[in-house]
Amino acid sequence: MVADDSLTWSGSISPPNGLPMLWGLATDNIKSIVITSENDIQPNKLKIQDNLWLWYAPINTDKLNMPIMMKAYDEKGNILYGEKF
Repeated sequence: MVADDSLTWSGSISPPNGLPMLWGLATDNIKSIVITSENDIQPNKLKIQDNLWLWYAPINTDKLNMPIMMKAYDEKGNILYGEKF
């Protein structure tokens, strides 16, 4: 699990349905996330409450590429977090 003031990220290697899942919580200052270790996929996001978003990405393979590597960007495209957590 990754934890920061603006971003918390985790994953499930062996979920009940057999497909790995990555998910995280981020504040509004994170506008985009790219999971570079999974072929640059961009996770979906849902607003949970003011200034808090749930980001999630089901992975369509039987295992996650380790280590999980990602980048998080602000509204101007500046990297706030990345690359390896």
